[in-house]
Amino acid sequence: MKLIKHKKGFTMVELVIVIAIMGIVFIAISSFLLTNIKTFHRAEDQIDAQSSAQIAMNVIVDGIMEAQQIVDPISTYDHDTVREIKFRIHGNRTIQFDYDNSKNTLTKIEKNGASTTRSEYAENIENFNVTKIGSNGVKITITTELNDSEITLTNEVYFRNASN
Repeated sequence: MKLIKHKKGFTMVELVIVIAIMGIVFIAISSFLLTNIKTFHRAEDQIDAQSSAQIAMNVIVDGIMEAQQIVDPISTYDHDTVREIKFRIHGNRTIQFDYDNSKNTLTKIEKNGASTTRSEYAENIENFNVTKIGSNGVKITITTELNDSEITLTNEVYFRNASN
């Protein structure tokens, strides 16, 4: 029998060792990547929840800036019903904001005489509360939730054009 001396290639032991090392490296890299992907999605949910709350708040505040007073009463209901607040602008022009708890949305309804415009403008709203502050202001609290990210915004707004 002749012995082959300079045979090129890898032995089975060398291949097993390389595969084991590559497996350990792959597990470490994939663990790192999965953690970063989860963090990215969580941050994205927080940004979307905050954006939704901020849009809702901005639209309400813009409406209130023109308002003269709240049209009583502020309607707050329990369970899956609508919460609403209505502001009188000038004469018979009003802006109303409705919260639908069953759909988690806010809707803006503008009435000017016989003309009515309705637009659903905010979603993922978990809670919407409006409290009167004296006769010329309101405190608004909006909570949005998207997956595990919850954002709450609170704002006090006073009427510029308050009528006495």
